Amino acid sequence: MKQEEKPPFTVEEPDLSGTYTAREYLTWQMDELVELIRGKIFKMSPSPTSNHQRILSELHSTFHHFLQMNKCEVFIAPLDVYLVKPGEDYQQTRNVVEPD
Repeated sequence: MKQEEKPPFTVEEPDLSGTYTAREYLTWQMDELVELIRGKIFKMSPSPTSNHQRILSELHSTFHHFLQMNKCEVFIAPLDVYLVKPGEDYQQTRNVVEPD
């Protein structure tokens, strides 16, 4: 028997009383950007301005040059960051953000 497909999760009307984990976050198919903070869904701000992007580009270049000979890496958004407590599996965390 073929399992009925569920419609993509939307944040139009989130369950404000519910809490979610990264495991659930990874299954969502939606067009808008969201973050999980303490298990709650938060819509992200609209796309940044071109001036913001120029500043970010300069910062990335500076950090990249500075860290080139170190073990650290610099990434440009979008990139999910899982804030995991010691001993916690990343799929259990309730904090998934996308910083600049």
